[in-house]
Amino acid sequence: MIELRAVSKRFNQGRPNECRALADIDLRLERGGVTVFTGPSGSGKTTLLTLIGCLARPTSGRIVLDGQLLSNLPERFLTEVRRHTFGFVFQQFNLIRGLTVLENVMLPAYPLGRPHRALTAGARALLERFDLEPKADSKVEWLSGGEAQRTALARALINDPAVLVADEPTANLDSRLSREVLGLLVFPGGVVAAAESGRQPSLRLSAGAAEIRAAAGPRAADRRRSDGANPVFSGPETRCHHLVLRLAV
Repeated sequence: MIELRAVSKRFNQGRPNECRALADIDLRLERGGVTVFTGPSGSGKTTLLTLIGCLARPTSGRIVLDGQLLSNLPERFLTEVRRHTFGFVFQQFNLIRGLTVLENVMLPAYPLGRPHRALTAGARALLERFDLEPKADSKVEWLSGGEAQRTALARALINDPAVLVADEPTANLDSRLSREVLGLLVFPGGVVAAAESGRQPSLRLSAGAAEIRAAAGPRAADRRRSDGANPVFSGPETRCHHLVLRLAV
């Protein structure tokens, strides 16, 4: 479904402070899978997620979605791809202060033109799913860290995305709630990609996810095994859209 071909990402290219975040990444994410990227801070996990989710462009290489080349599309077309294909859970949540929980969850669906009544019903169903219905009319600045994280998760699912990209989606949740939330994120037919630091390895096991480990050194997410393959460790089979997670080490 999603394929990265020799993808590299450099920041401040050509300047004295140039930083190589990723180099020559080859990666394929199929439908019905959960993929977790793990590694220490600075190993390029978040950068890789932004490329997978078309939030940034690679310095070199190609990104392909269902056979369509994305890395050279004009921004207006990429915006449509993101709206219809991806759901995002950001590390800092990016909730809109001054709006209620319900309004934040509904926000990404407005550009798609769904009927307001159906949209409201769908958003409330997600809030109930994440045990947030009593907080529907509360301003997001009144939420605890765990409630804000669950609100961000609900918002990411409002457009029924084929691909869910989550940056440390359980960082502010306790162990019990983390397992429950990961169970809720596994949905038939999709792709889940996430990043994690490694403080909670049980999360990867409970999700039945394939794991891709970044090397221990800084900016070493581009390292591969000596045979040239990506260091992928497969877990039990998972039935879902593709979930791309970044779990924090």
